[in-house]
Amino acid sequence: MRRLTHLKKLSVMLGAATVMLSAALIASVPAHAEEGITVTNAAELKNAVQNASAPLTINLGGDIFTTTVSAGTDKDITINMNGHRIRTTSMYALVTAGKLTVNGGTVVNEAVQPAGCIQVNSGGTLVLNGTALDGGSMVLDNHGTSTVTDSTITASLYYGVTNQTSGILYLNGSSLISDELMAGISNYGALYFNSGIVKSKGTAIEQIRGSSLILPDGKIDKNGTAGGYHTCTLTDSVITGAVNGGTPIDAESIEDLIRRSKVSAADVTRLEITEGTVTGDDWNYLSTDKDNTGASNPLSQLEVLIIGRTVSQVTDMPADCFWGDRTLTEIKIFGVKGIGDRAFQNCTALETAIFPDLQNMGKDMLEGCTSMQTLGVPSTPPVCENGWIYSSSAPAGLQLQILDSSGIPLSGAALNEARIRYALALENGSDREDGYWFGMDIGEITHTISVTAGEGGKVKAPGKVLRGTDARIQVIPNPGWATASATADGESVSVVNNEYVFRDVKEDHSLTVTFIKVKDTGTSESGNSGNEKPVFGSAKAARTGDDAVLLLWCFLLAASAVVIKKLVRYRV
Repeated sequence: MRRLTHLKKLSVMLGAATVMLSAALIASVPAHAEEGITVTNAAELKNAVQNASAPLTINLGGDIFTTTVSAGTDKDITINMNGHRIRTTSMYALVTAGKLTVNGGTVVNEAVQPAGCIQVNSGGTLVLNGTALDGGSMVLDNHGTSTVTDSTITASLYYGVTNQTSGILYLNGSSLISDELMAGISNYGALYFNSGIVKSKGTAIEQIRGSSLILPDGKIDKNGTAGGYHTCTLTDSVITGAVNGGTPIDAESIEDLIRRSKVSAADVTRLEITEGTVTGDDWNYLSTDKDNTGASNPLSQLEVLIIGRTVSQVTDMPADCFWGDRTLTEIKIFGVKGIGDRAFQNCTALETAIFPDLQNMGKDMLEGCTSMQTLGVPSTPPVCENGWIYSSSAPAGLQLQILDSSGIPLSGAALNEARIRYALALENGSDREDGYWFGMDIGEITHTISVTAGEGGKVKAPGKVLRGTDARIQVIPNPGWATASATADGESVSVVNNEYVFRDVKEDHSLTVTFIKVKDTGTSESGNSGNEKPVFGSAKAARTGDDAVLLLWCFLLAASAVVIKKLVRYRV
């Protein structure tokens, strides 16, 4: 009975808790929240927007022709178009100063005068998801913040989008088209071009002074054309770099990087690219009139050019790229695998050129670089298939610096192995093996001489010898011993006057020598007596009967153990 009473009390408590929890959940729902509604005409659409006092979802039940529908700063409206259209002949079909989200469907402006589909006022927010905007001179006029995803904006006059001074515009996988000779986007504010395409018979993106174009995931390719339109598409990745040691800047190209740095191209002395993709267009800009024969050279004072390891891709450097440059003193480029003919010919000020990833070099690549002091190359020798990298002799004092993949000079065994590869590399069609590579001194190369000596003597070797020299090895038998055999690199050889010589060493070698014990007369002893060793702990051999004695001692020890156990058991 007592247990039943407790169960009843527990049931009452659980019931009370359930009631309280239900009340709390009900109280957590805003009392003013409105459910989604469906509208089928302009009056219903305007009335729903005007009277919304909380976030409201409006579902279109059909196409609607309307004058401008305005949402104030206190409105949070979502319009589900359900495949329908909102049409207007007014200045704009939709205007928002608050939050407006449009999902799917089409907004059309059929006015003949300059007009648009949607206007976002300062402070307002617009989100388009898979929506088409069609018609007008400024189809989307953005003064606030707009995010356009998987949508299409088509202008019949002037601009697809005008992103005003206060505007922030995000483009995600969308198409923006202007059918007139103006621009797809006229940008006065901040434009984040994540992905998509902009087409225009005029300028694809018109950048107004003071505006910014941010490319988080790509660069703009301005050269593509489609259907007669000038197009901008998003590909590869944005470059990041710094000018004259300043703050890193994101840009669509090296030319754009310099423009954004607000440093005159003629004043650029140091240019460093740290991220992104360096394209053929970038090389064209860097190499414009680099022979200094005219006034159009944009980077006439460039001294240092660095393209870092973190740059995702570097297009091969074209022929004649820096031909005749008079100011460039240092160049360090990761990622470039090919350099064209005469790329640095007559760059008389160039002192250091570092290419950690280079594979192919052009003919006369360094011809006339009379100030060169250091050429950095990878551990695998690059090739020049159509000649030499210069026609005349290498500049006096030019040092070859062999690098690892991080651009750090090799040292120790790794450097020695790389130098051997360069010594063996084909040079002008012949294997010279003379310690030079395209006329440049490779540096000292050593080879290892390994020796093994058997019992009865020793072998003395230099360990390491310079490439092309002789390695003399001394073979020294112990007193009473003589040389029995010798093998060099696995082949039997003769030791003459206790010496063996590896001539003109061009690789690692090994020598193994065995010795044999001899009598006083100088001849070897018979049998193995000379190699016998005494039995540890005794100078005599075992005698017959010793095994029986050992067994007797073991029996006595066992018997003693039994007696001791009995005594302990009976406490004697």
